[in-house]
Amino acid sequence: MVEWALPPVRFRRAGFMNLYANYAQLNLFTSGLFTNVDSSEFNERVYNVGAQLDIRLVVFSILDSTFSAGYASAWNDISGQRSDELMISLRLMR
Repeated sequence: MVEWALPPVRFRRAGFMNLYANYAQLNLFTSGLFTNVDSSEFNERVYNVGAQLDIRLVVFSILDSTFSAGYASAWNDISGQRSDELMISLRLMR
């Protein structure tokens, strides 16, 4: 598995008085899974690749929150099956 967290982009003015964004950060990731490496009969390989964008929000100057959106795609090298996933989350903190 490999993950690359890019440096955050900081905002000076993004939002309103009671709701604004401090920064946004992009994370890229990929991984692979190999089964039965020592057997030549059934050797399966599965890969995935994706990205996630995190935006740090401040609500009412006291609540730090993070809005995240991400997308990932996984596929099987042998059967050619592919699966896509979308993720959206909002984490509220005090």
